[in-house]
Amino acid sequence: MLSRFNDKAQRAIALAESLAFDFGHNSVGTEHLLLALLKIKDAKIKIILESYHVTANLFQEELIELFGQKQTQPFYMEYTLAMKTLIETAILYGKKRNEDRVSIDTLSICLLEMEENIALEMLKKANVPIKKVVEELKKQAKKQSELDGLPDLINLNAKALKNPPILIEREKELNLLIEALLRKQKPNAILIGEPGVGKTAIVEYLAHLLNIGHVPDELKEKTIYEIDISGIIAGTKYRGEFEDKLKKIIKKVKEDENALLFIDEIHNIIGAGGAEGAIDASNILKPYLSKGEIGCIGATTYDEYVKIFEKEKALERRFQVVKIEEPTLTQTLHILQGIKNQFETFHHLTISDEILKKIVNYCDLYVCDRYFPDKAIDVLDIASVRAKNKKQTQLEEKNIIDVIEDLFKVKIEKGNKAQVLKKSLNQILIGQNQAINTIIEQISYIEMGINDENRPLGVFLFVGPTGVGKTETAKQIALNYFGNKEKYIKLDMSEYSEPSSVTKLIGSPPGYVGYERQSLLVDHVRKNPHSVVVLDEVEKAHRDVLDIFLSVFDEGYFYESSKKKVDFKNTIVIMTSNLGFNEKMFHKNKIGYVDNQVTQDDIQSVVKNHFRPEFLNRIDCIVYFNLLDQNTCTQLAKDYLQEYAKKAHYEFSSLDELAKEIAAQQEGKQYGARGLKRLAKKMLIAKMKETEANKIKSKSV
Repeated sequence: MLSRFNDKAQRAIALAESLAFDFGHNSVGTEHLLLALLKIKDAKIKIILESYHVTANLFQEELIELFGQKQTQPFYMEYTLAMKTLIETAILYGKKRNEDRVSIDTLSICLLEMEENIALEMLKKANVPIKKVVEELKKQAKKQSELDGLPDLINLNAKALKNPPILIEREKELNLLIEALLRKQKPNAILIGEPGVGKTAIVEYLAHLLNIGHVPDELKEKTIYEIDISGIIAGTKYRGEFEDKLKKIIKKVKEDENALLFIDEIHNIIGAGGAEGAIDASNILKPYLSKGEIGCIGATTYDEYVKIFEKEKALERRFQVVKIEEPTLTQTLHILQGIKNQFETFHHLTISDEILKKIVNYCDLYVCDRYFPDKAIDVLDIASVRAKNKKQTQLEEKNIIDVIEDLFKVKIEKGNKAQVLKKSLNQILIGQNQAINTIIEQISYIEMGINDENRPLGVFLFVGPTGVGKTETAKQIALNYFGNKEKYIKLDMSEYSEPSSVTKLIGSPPGYVGYERQSLLVDHVRKNPHSVVVLDEVEKAHRDVLDIFLSVFDEGYFYESSKKKVDFKNTIVIMTSNLGFNEKMFHKNKIGYVDNQVTQDDIQSVVKNHFRPEFLNRIDCIVYFNLLDQNTCTQLAKDYLQEYAKKAHYEFSSLDELAKEIAAQQEGKQYGARGLKRLAKKMLIAKMKETEANKIKSKSV
């Protein structure tokens, strides 16, 4: 029913409800409505009644004296019979006046023309000539604002009245927005944040605050209109038609001193409508924005701001930036708790706080390409739909898991991840028990949460000769801890051996080719914040490149060239190195290939001599991989022979002998498992050729 009233009339009714609530009254009556009308600056009834010495303060004192003021707010409020009658009468009277929506003046006239109500009695007691006031009101009554009739403007105040929004954990950003709008010059703000962090929600909540009057006095009469740029462009076929259409809207906004413009995806105004020989929307808006003739709120993402909006310096300087960061896990949980009742009512379900915690944690771990709180709210909503369709009365963890697995194509594994990883590594790595135990111990600490929240989950340095399983171990950690092989990226640090290689990590400086492009590492970590980052052969990286990772290991982030933060707090960083096991060292020292001939102390000494102390001090764990001994080489050779023989459908009886022969060769010992694999393939092919030749020879005989 209230949708039949225009935004100012709806605001008056909403303010009346708010006043009744503040006074602790159980019902909203005509007396609260009249007080609300007296508090609205440009209400005609306020101006007229003040000429009879009836002010908002005096009327409020009289109202409190009559009905009192309670310290506790009511649990439930309803309209009085007189208030209901007034609303119905105003709707009928508005039809007679051919109003599309009932105006605040029509509401005021109907209030004073009622036969009896408390507000009327209070005015009569103050010796106000009711008939004269009504006559004056009818003379001054005007139609609603022309802006409400424009199809390309959406009244957010009216929208907020129909569905009052909720805002949680955004008080700081909201205050910064209000401060920007209160400026004398350039009262414009631009909200910058990733998609789904709540930029539009903040603006909608501001519209709600304007409705109920919980804003500074300078903003109380403001109305926010969202402008639809694409709607304005639609249907403009000829040059100059778009400019005329937009200028007419801006002119009407300028004439209405209480109008604020909201432009979502504001970067789209740059170039919008700018056909050959015509100016675009941004150039039309610039003079109005700089002079403060209109107030404007914009919203865009970091990427679009840097790529498009920031380059238009003449436009960019007219806006005050308000950054909307992604809420933390705790803040997201508070947001879900705040909106929980709405979902419970809509879906007819009970939703526990424990389930909300699981939603936040699962989304944080498995939904990597979207942002809080949007992704958590979506999972909550869809999971509630599924639970409702299954005739459940309570939202369960299984509903959450099913939704995340189906929508985001991930597999959620429950249980002891460290033990699952240990089992997997024991099957794959042979002769590396000490390394496996060290890794599992550190992964257990991560799983228990015994790590610094402001650093990566873990920073490892794997040291060992080539082909012993360092890279494969990193892949298994990605698969078993993060649940997906795609949660893995490997950087060959030999490609980062020059000082200029830093740009491959953080991007090119402004003005250089490739400035707008993200590096491979940044792109991966943004899309997969929970993943394994492997720095292969880290000893080959330049010192300047390692300095970037010093910040990552210590603080959990670095800044790319565009000043955007790249967060590594949910990654496991694994560096691999062959230090101490290179070919020259073997040749120089004439060391054999048995474990106990190269001691861990020898390798530690080489590692300490190569890396700076501040670099080593930021590593959680250095894992030493053993050289492959004769028995390990034999077992690996046997496994590879069986694998290739199965693929080739070949059977032979001399498997053990051939495996020992492979293990005894120099290539397998020097190049580890990869060398053994090549030898196994080579010797199996030779064996197959020999068998085939013998068959042919026997047939010829």
